Amino acid sequence: MLDMLELAAEYAGLGNNENDTRSFYLGAVGCRTDNRIVHAKNLSVIDRSIDQNRAYRKSIQAHAEYRLTRKLGFGATVYVARVARGTKEFAMARPCELCQAVLRSYRVEKVYYSINESQYGIWFPKTDKDRIYTV
Repeated sequence: MLDMLELAAEYAGLGNNENDTRSFYLGAVGCRTDNRIVHAKNLSVIDRSIDQNRAYRKSIQAHAEYRLTRKLGFGATVYVARVARGTKEFAMARPCELCQAVLRSYRVEKVYYSINESQYGIWFPKTDKDRIYTV
């Protein structure tokens, strides 16, 4: 299970360049019911209508969890990791309310998420309960 969070963290950092100004990266890995592994990472969405040079807006379509569901299918298990840009340390990656709604609609069984270097959590969409574990 921790291996899957590390895999999500690895995918989070793939393909990012020095022009990316975000302080963190977020990756998601899903284990589908056919045992295939799929992955996605978060993106920055540039909204030039706000600032012609560079303006980012928050968009659900940029979230790793949302992007993952396009590949996921129903009844999967999801692993989400947030990593700090410079240190690559784990940080809180519990899905936001919008992503939770999307994950529920895909009947995801469990979502494992990073909290910090020594803790992770499991969110159970059916009951909206969390369990926190120390490594």
